[in-house]
Amino acid sequence: LVFHLICFYGVCLLACLSTCSTKIVVYIAGFVVFKLKSSLHCEECVSALFGCHENVLCSLIKNKTLGRLIYPSDDVITICMTCEKFFHKVVYHVDSSTLSRVSSHEIIQCVLEVFLNKSVFVSLANHMLECEPLSNHLILLIKAVAEKYLQVRYYFAGRHFTAKQIEHERV
Repeated sequence: LVFHLICFYGVCLLACLSTCSTKIVVYIAGFVVFKLKSSLHCEECVSALFGCHENVLCSLIKNKTLGRLIYPSDDVITICMTCEKFFHKVVYHVDSSTLSRVSSHEIIQCVLEVFLNKSVFVSLANHMLECEPLSNHLILLIKAVAEKYLQVRYYFAGRHFTAKQIEHERV
């Protein structure tokens, strides 16, 4: 029931994030690439994660970097933006005193559905044909990016929720 409800909301996810939120999502996307580059074993897939510093959305990374931050590819940014929109829609309620029961796996399922018929990681088109159907690197890469992004977002949401609970108990 929750799965269908989330995917129904997928149509409404065309709403834009604020400029600040977008830059933060891109910054987190760079962290996602940093974490995935050491855990993925396919060099072609790892190279598809990296982007260039010329992207306007990477301005926060440009301002914060001392040469060590990673610029994510446009595809990684798109996947992370989609995750953020789902997360913001169904999980993160700023004024809420309760946690949503929506798991990251349900959001990842919906993100995979969104990218089912979209062109993403085009540079991996030939590589995808070299893989066995059950280990399609394209799908596994989208899933890995979404999982890592949501791991960061759930961690932050948990810390934010806990801080609000502690503050509420003190009052």
